[in-house]
Amino acid sequence: REALSQAGMTLSEVDAVAVTYAPGLIGALLVGVFASASINHVQAGVEQFFLQLSGILVTAAWSFCATWVILKVISRFGPIRVNYEQELEGLDEALHGESAYRL
Repeated sequence: REALSQAGMTLSEVDAVAVTYAPGLIGALLVGVFASASINHVQAGVEQFFLQLSGILVTAAWSFCATWVILKVISRFGPIRVNYEQELEGLDEALHGESAYRL
């Protein structure tokens, strides 16, 4: 992270949260507000809104737990992250011994 901040970049240069997470969350919730039975056999209302919300929460919990388990299994075989020196050097150089971009 320090290397990114020194280069004037953020952790997510494409801002994946703003592009995917927030609109997806809002869209999933608004199904409970704007759903029409004439289109998809689901009627908007408080019950549908809370069904959508519970679906979001279950999906978030499942994703967190599954990711945690996967990372724990992978970490038994080796480190998840490279060390700070390798990060500063660049992963192409540090891990592969070559440079992808000569700038």
